Amino acid sequence: MKSSAIHTQNQRVQHISPTTVVVGIDIGKAQHVAQATDFRGIVLTRRSWAFANTHAGFESLLDDIQRVQRDHGLDHVVVGMESTGHYFWNLAQWLLDHNIEVVIVNPATTKRNKENRDNTPSKSDPKDALVIADAVSRGYYTPYQPGEAVFERLRVLVRNREHWVVEAGRVKNRITRWVDIRFPEYHRVFPNLFGPRSLATLRLFPVPADLTELSIDQVMQAWGTRLTRPGGDRGRRKATALLQQARASVGVAWGLGQLTRHGVHADLPRFYSPEIVSGGIILVLPHTGPIVNNFTYPAAEGPEGVVRGGRSTAATGRRRNPTSAARVPTAVFHRTIVHGANSRHSGANAQ
Repeated sequence: MKSSAIHTQNQRVQHISPTTVVVGIDIGKAQHVAQATDFRGIVLTRRSWAFANTHAGFESLLDDIQRVQRDHGLDHVVVGMESTGHYFWNLAQWLLDHNIEVVIVNPATTKRNKENRDNTPSKSDPKDALVIADAVSRGYYTPYQPGEAVFERLRVLVRNREHWVVEAGRVKNRITRWVDIRFPEYHRVFPNLFGPRSLATLRLFPVPADLTELSIDQVMQAWGTRLTRPGGDRGRRKATALLQQARASVGVAWGLGQLTRHGVHADLPRFYSPEIVSGGIILVLPHTGPIVNNFTYPAAEGPEGVVRGGRSTAATGRRRNPTSAARVPTAVFHRTIVHGANSRHSGANAQ
């Protein structure tokens, strides 16, 4: 153990003084369980406190803590809990708002020390709460420090983008599978299956049978309901090639009932959803400038007044020409487009 780590550990142990109430909380989804001990690990309550994950439950916890303080003459409170997913966030923030110190215990520490109390590997919520309190009293904790609002927004933004990247890939795969089975020649007309004209065609004519009886003018007229510029020489060439391939298609035609067609008709609107447009991801971060290709930092001070304008550099993770000493993690968003008037494929093309 390095000297700096030993020093930090000693400071955390010394922070738990003889006047400290150590409260260990076993976090659950709907209900939490708490136990209170002193700095030596002596249990200060006859039984554990179970309270709901509600405002009334949090108030009851606070009343129990204050009662223990009065009964034992203690003036300092440290509440420890495991970093159990996202379930501890609400309680931790509520306690901080009420000026109660919150610390986080590594779940691995709890697991390794759960036999210390009763020399058995048994597990229960009251026992886990005591094990957490013991870990805190021995300095095995980390102070809970929630990030500033701008960083929390960035974290949510990145998680949302990751979700929609995966979802876009799934929808693309389903649409590609449909075309491969029902209209394999379609790729000869539209090498880019997810271009504006191709997507409009799939919504209007998902199978070759929808095209065999149509003329070039009828196809272009139908495109006009989806595209702002459906005509021209290019449009006529595409319509001619599309009809030729549809009339000679070897795609599977059996089982094409209304329910079967619903598959591709359900996927295409999802692909045109406000989050997914032609493989790009629309991201909107309040109080920021445009988000195009790379992440753009806020163009002006937001309500938090943390970061001013500046552009990230993907290679180094640092900002060019920063106007503030604040640093924000670089987030590079490939093929990201702006939601609104500047959106690619906006208007009728994106319907």
